[in-house]
Amino acid sequence: MKNTANIINLFGRTTWACTTSILIVLLFCTLTPKPSYSQGLQSVNGQVADSNHNSSETQNSSQNSSAKRSRLRFIPPTDSAPRKSNGSGSRGGCEQLPSELVTLLIPSKEVAAQTISGHPRFLWYLSEPVDVPIVFTLVDTVEHQTIFEKKIDSAEVGMISVELPENSPQLIANPPGLEAKDRNIYMWFVTLECDRENPSNNSYHTSWIERVSPPPELEQKLAAVAANTNSSTSELLHQQAIIYAEAGAWFDALDALYQAQAANPNDSSIRADFIALLEQVGLGSVAQ
Repeated sequence: MKNTANIINLFGRTTWACTTSILIVLLFCTLTPKPSYSQGLQSVNGQVADSNHNSSETQNSSQNSSAKRSRLRFIPPTDSAPRKSNGSGSRGGCEQLPSELVTLLIPSKEVAAQTISGHPRFLWYLSEPVDVPIVFTLVDTVEHQTIFEKKIDSAEVGMISVELPENSPQLIANPPGLEAKDRNIYMWFVTLECDRENPSNNSYHTSWIERVSPPPELEQKLAAVAANTNSSTSELLHQQAIIYAEAGAWFDALDALYQAQAANPNDSSIRADFIALLEQVGLGSVAQ
């Protein structure tokens, strides 16, 4: 409770714009259960489902999926920091929204996904258009402050992307071997702002991100790929995505594939690997 009191005191001096951050940080500081290490998360309008224990629909679709044909393989890191990702049930002004609306594109509900980027990209899937504002927030849980916040007033169906701007503070990289309790772990969440006057009535979808220092072998592989001047932008990004996935750098692999698709939307192999990456962590329902 001492930590909670400190957060209250620190956040009490911030502006109203950080109200959402206050509520979520307090909620997770006090209520987050001790996690285990099973893989797979689907956050659907405030409800979290373990994708690896989903119905046979997911398992059957995976059998005929592009994951088997893809050369991309996501290998989860062995040193991930335990963190529980959750969403809150729709309440108050959010009751009119569909029950399956938001899916955060993350590989696990039990640990913080990793990146080597100081300014990573965050992605989630919206199953239907909404006429309420969507707010993305990134919180430094060590300094107890909001790093970045962005409001999307009108969102269309599909993947929604928010990249941490270069002019915002970059994430601090944790060196190898650091104890989990000493690491800088950041919380990010997507809020459906149905009731601006009463933020507790909004719907939240929350997860965690950790920046790690890239190991020498990862840097060597990336440098070797970058040295091939004959590759197009999309080919380079595609190859980088494969390397990131093998290294367990989830956000970087997802970002590279996202950019590769934007650079060459007609390349079916990029699309296949994007689908494969999502299917490998139980997100096949949004991959198609």
